[in-house]
Amino acid sequence: MMEHQITSKKTVAYVIVVALDMVILNALYLVLAHFSPNIVNNDSAGWSLLWWNLSYWTAAICLPPLAYRRIARTDLVLTRSTVTAGLMALLYFFFNHGISTSIFSWSILGTLFFLWLTFVCSRLLGAWFVSLLRRRGYDNCEVVFAGAGVNLGKLYEEMSDKRIGYHIHGYFENQVSRNLGGKLEKLGDVKDTIEYLKTHKIDMLVCNIGLDRKDEILPILDYCENHFVKFFTVPNVYNYLKRSMNLEFVGDMPMLGIRNEPLRKPWNRFRKRVFDILGAGIGILCLSPLFLYCAIRIKLNSPGPVLFKQKRGGKDGKEFMCYKFRSMHVNAEADTKQATENDPRKYPFGDWMRRKNVDELPQLINVFKGDMSLVGPRPHMMLHDEYYGQNISGYTVRLWVKPGITGWAQVNGYRGETKEMWQMEERVVRDIWYLENWSFSLDIRIIIKTFLNMIHGEKEAY
Repeated sequence: MMEHQITSKKTVAYVIVVALDMVILNALYLVLAHFSPNIVNNDSAGWSLLWWNLSYWTAAICLPPLAYRRIARTDLVLTRSTVTAGLMALLYFFFNHGISTSIFSWSILGTLFFLWLTFVCSRLLGAWFVSLLRRRGYDNCEVVFAGAGVNLGKLYEEMSDKRIGYHIHGYFENQVSRNLGGKLEKLGDVKDTIEYLKTHKIDMLVCNIGLDRKDEILPILDYCENHFVKFFTVPNVYNYLKRSMNLEFVGDMPMLGIRNEPLRKPWNRFRKRVFDILGAGIGILCLSPLFLYCAIRIKLNSPGPVLFKQKRGGKDGKEFMCYKFRSMHVNAEADTKQATENDPRKYPFGDWMRRKNVDELPQLINVFKGDMSLVGPRPHMMLHDEYYGQNISGYTVRLWVKPGITGWAQVNGYRGETKEMWQMEERVVRDIWYLENWSFSLDIRIIIKTFLNMIHGEKEAY
């Protein structure tokens, strides 16, 4: 979405963000030259400074900043800043042969950290400053509407936020709109649109006129195409599909998909899988003493196997064997009944494991095998997948991605027993939101929040 926004011209906002980067990064260079001279070759400091700035410009050209965009999501700005800082550091350390320290030294690690911190602060400050300018009327995108359907009423609500800098003059329609009336000025009938464009500086026209009125649309489209006015049309599908959509092509034919799925992209799946393998592998190695401790305590507390194995629903509804530390006495209802707050099937150490989420740790094996991911919708029993799939609209959508040890729904309080249908519905809403808004930084955020919840304990963990 960020890469395909309407009107992304590089105006003063772009200059502000880049200029702010340059000022702050060169200030960081001076600090490093004073406190970490081995990062800078003082015999040729001018060349080092040149490499520093060339590295920045190369990284900024390859990875343009997002902070100047009219809608700049914070998580994407942070992700882009992190990757840009890494690329700049790689270029600088590779080409500047005057560095006189090991690549694994504390000086290098410290430089990497402060470079990342500088980028993050600069981009967030740049985004704030740009939004401040736009609130005061600078760097506006001048817009008019043609037509006045319900879709344009919704679009007006989204675009009227002064921080993103759209100045909407009004709308053209042959009658007063009940969707825009009282909100936006009627500038004339549709036939008056071109005359208005001739006498006003307009950057963008948004059309919401039905195809049955093409004789009115085509002259406006032709004028916009030949006079540097960007023409956009709002599809009428929003009348019945009130969600974000994704434009795709089959050959030259456009289609609107009703969901944005970042993990459909091979590069995103590859990054997530590499992170899963590294995270699960390191986790299994580092937590092996805890695994052994839990195994001993389980054997001492309750007769039966250490691991509880159960078929769960995975990606695309495929079954897999999910592993957990057994937190209950062996019982006949394990595959049909959810755990409850004061469940008599639990034994004391098992209850502690559930409250601290320790019982889920063997699922690192599932992650390593590829059945699960570190982050994703929690897998449910096959019986529950079948039941909720028939009774909750969109439930199956959560199965389009691999299930996770932790997820967006869990860290937002929707975990544990679902006594009423609305509780599962709220969980599904958050699982689908995760699927549509996935980013690498979102996974990191969920993992950090999960660790904090493990430390403090959770009310619904039973």
